[in-house]
Amino acid sequence: MDAVLGRKILDIIDAHPEKLEMSTFGRHFPRADGSCRTVACLAGWTLLQSGYKLDRDEVYVRPDGTSVDFEANEAQMLLGMTRQDAFYGYTGSVPAVDGRIWFDYKNGPDRFRKLVEETEGKQA
Repeated sequence: MDAVLGRKILDIIDAHPEKLEMSTFGRHFPRADGSCRTVACLAGWTLLQSGYKLDRDEVYVRPDGTSVDFEANEAQMLLGMTRQDAFYGYTGSVPAVDGRIWFDYKNGPDRFRKLVEETEGKQA
């Protein structure tokens, strides 16, 4: 797992917990001053911290200009997470689609933190 990228995401959500919204990959909320407030889930913040942009239609665009179809799978790839990491260590037949860590409102953020911290500990 890419602990450096994981730590960037944790730093954002620790400093600004209101920016973590597990019910959306990403959304912009316009402000009166013309700026916007962006919220995203763990996968969304992974993409944003990797240079992806969230367009006005709330579609993620890669640095090369192509659109992302499956945000959670893209985030998993960027972080170098195994499918077992994304499914909390489940070793049975894992579906090819998005892992639980991205959609578990209650445990996903804590599990993500644990994965990052475990990886940081191994690299120290």
